Amino acid sequence: MKQSTSAVKMYTGESFKLWIRDAKARNVDHIYILSGKYGLLELDEIIEPYDLNLSHQDASYIVNWKNNVILRLKAMHQLTDTHAIIYANKLYYEGLHHHFNSYEIPFQID
Repeated sequence: MKQSTSAVKMYTGESFKLWIRDAKARNVDHIYILSGKYGLLELDEIIEPYDLNLSHQDASYIVNWKNNVILRLKAMHQLTDTHAIIYANKLYYEGLHHHFNSYEIPFQID
């Protein structure tokens, strides 16, 4: 994808499509995407193409990224009352998951 589009259309991998289908089949209230560049995205948010993986960033970038994700989530939800279903590898969810009342990780993602 070389032009701006919705976040859900930007990610085209088969695994990503499986995770979205699984989340929708569970009838969850909200689905978000964790982006190494943009942080927390709603499915219909328009984003520019990018090539940035959190695993290639330094520790300060990752700490700031996680803080911004949590701030955005807390602005939208009462996390201590929220059960999260996480489709992400450990680097993306580590440090975020303990903010939720409960969580599950249905797929092992490397």
